[in-house]
Amino acid sequence: MSRKVIGWACGVAVLLAAALAVGCGRDASGPEGGGPLAVPAARLSEGAVVRTTLRDAIAVPREGAAPAVLELEPAAAEAVVAHGRAVDARSGAVLAADAWDVTTREFRYSDESAHAHRLLVGRASGGPVQTIRYERDGEVVAEVAYRWAPAEGGYVLRERALALLSHGRVVLQQIRRADAVDVQGAAAAAATPPGAGRPGVLFQQMTGCLREWAVYIGASATMILAGEMYTLIPNPATASALIAAVGAWEQSLNNLLVCQAAGAA
Repeated sequence: MSRKVIGWACGVAVLLAAALAVGCGRDASGPEGGGPLAVPAARLSEGAVVRTTLRDAIAVPREGAAPAVLELEPAAAEAVVAHGRAVDARSGAVLAADAWDVTTREFRYSDESAHAHRLLVGRASGGPVQTIRYERDGEVVAEVAYRWAPAEGGYVLRERALALLSHGRVVLQQIRRADAVDVQGAAAAAATPPGAGRPGVLFQQMTGCLREWAVYIGASATMILAGEMYTLIPNPATASALIAAVGAWEQSLNNLLVCQAAGAA
């Protein structure tokens, strides 16, 4: 993991602590941010159902002052494990994942306007994806850091921090925490269509997944615009628009990674 990513992750921790402090102040009955996450009893296999409560916060760094943090209302999330990942359709959140077979891989794509897009995916040894960096024409646009809790058959989401960058500077972070993850057994696993299992090893692929790349690039542009709007006019409406854009972006990112992992064209 590069020094840049490590340094950014430390900054995420500071903003995350601020966001969780706000959350504890608003909901004294909720679990503590630093408390242990209960390990689900059921196995994370294909067809298993994952349920949790998501707590979202938006943090805007301010020079010489604490970040401006807005915490949104908690929301229920549910997803079925498919292709080794459980993705909530409403929020786009990856609630659970299995261990990928690679440490660091990159994916490149050039669009019709000759813009160069690059995804750098990294993980620690023996675990799921931990960092993702998205670059456009050599400039870092977004970075993601995940924290996971181990469970039987994989990992469940603990925290996810997304940073939007402009000219090398973090302008906004959207932080997500998952509480009390519950997993129900894969009763529907036998009905999983052939070939819908875990994808193969990630590999560098210069072409292919054209539709997934196009959707991802469009979702990225929408998310960046929503982030800019929130930093200019921070209110509930722009916050809701940002969360919706982030959800669409996460879903498109997951679809792109699954496509690249499977080697689909």
